[in-house]
Amino acid sequence: RLPLIWMLINSFKPNNNEFFYDQWKFTSFTLDNYKLLFVGENNILSMFGNTLILSLTIPTVSAFFSLCAGHAVASFNYKLRSVVYFIFLMPMFVSVAGTTPYVYKLLNDLGIFDTHLGLIIMSCGVSGFGFLMYYSVFKNISHTYTEAVMIDGAGYWRIFLQILVPQAK
Repeated sequence: RLPLIWMLINSFKPNNNEFFYDQWKFTSFTLDNYKLLFVGENNILSMFGNTLILSLTIPTVSAFFSLCAGHAVASFNYKLRSVVYFIFLMPMFVSVAGTTPYVYKLLNDLGIFDTHLGLIIMSCGVSGFGFLMYYSVFKNISHTYTEAVMIDGAGYWRIFLQILVPQAK
């Protein structure tokens, strides 16, 4: 309890380095630190809003793209399927930290640097593990329902969202 009491006492001290001279001395009382907390560029409510938006959007979009990529590689037969499979697994083998300057330049050129959209685009790549997980799920799903629904005239997105995703779940 003592550290919390100490922190609370020091939060009401003015911003004139009184904390460094005597931590237990309580000569003046001010709410300036709390005003700074809720007003201006250090607004904690806008920071909380940013965190909420990004923490809900990035995993959702990233999981959706991994889901689509896993389905595309597992379900369709084409010539370069093994090459595409390897490309999607590359983030597990090679560090992508070296691409940061190029991503920065791209986002800057597109005019979306320092925006929510830019951060979402930068963070929502198809990760190796997510792709591998969805690939293995879709590889083991029977396609008899898919063929039956195709005969009834359903398109690829309807088959994917209403038949395959619930089975994968």
